Amino acid sequence: MSHVVEDLLRECAPQVLGVVARRFGDFALAEDAVQEALLAAARHWPVDGVPDNPRGADFAMPGPDEFAARLRSVLHVLYLIFNEGYTSSVGGSLHRTELSGEAIRLTRAVHARLPSDAEVAGLLALMLLTDARRPARTGPNGALIPLAEQDRSLWDKALIVEGVELIMAAVERGAIGEYQLQAAIAVAMVHGPAEGLKLIDALDARLPGHYRLDAVRGHLHEMAGDVPRAVAHYRAAAARTTSTPEQRYLMEKAARLAH
Repeated sequence: MSHVVEDLLRECAPQVLGVVARRFGDFALAEDAVQEALLAAARHWPVDGVPDNPRGADFAMPGPDEFAARLRSVLHVLYLIFNEGYTSSVGGSLHRTELSGEAIRLTRAVHARLPSDAEVAGLLALMLLTDARRPARTGPNGALIPLAEQDRSLWDKALIVEGVELIMAAVERGAIGEYQLQAAIAVAMVHGPAEGLKLIDALDARLPGHYRLDAVRGHLHEMAGDVPRAVAHYRAAAARTTSTPEQRYLMEKAARLAH
């Protein structure tokens, strides 16, 4: 087993378990989910190649469908680790950089081995664009500073450039996934809603009529202060989704803005 995975199991597994348990409210289920994801990283994740542990040789490499499912699980765990590091759910500090930094490092490792996977690139772009704002998120006393009040000169410009390049390349290939759409919103937070909308416009041919594009457009128009367009896109997204909870959420967003 590589030192990357050993570090993940030893240092991050308890925190990840706690995050998942808090989110889903079922410790046993969370434990099973995290164990499955981390075992996938340790024994089946192609980033690590063949495990050094001889017992690892007894695990067969998964087929394409199983691999895709395992990769989604691993990416989700990395996403949870990053979120817990960027906005800690416990303690007095807003950030836990040991977690967000580890999540970025591991996601870079995945991207290095799977450079053509658009969703891996999307997740890495999302992390970089989000983490670039971290130096400006807190004041001297550790209090949260809202985005509109942040000193943008403190943002990490190198991470922003890298993140934008990653997401621009990712949307040109592969299936469009949730992390890429979130990265588009992150671009808007860095460069303004107009840039985010341009990025979403580039996806129209790939996802014609998809409710997620309307939902993201609604969010970006809301950020830009264009309420009528935001309401229209939220309503369009609600009409297209087949998920009742999502439909309710989107209609509530539209109703709140309309009034």
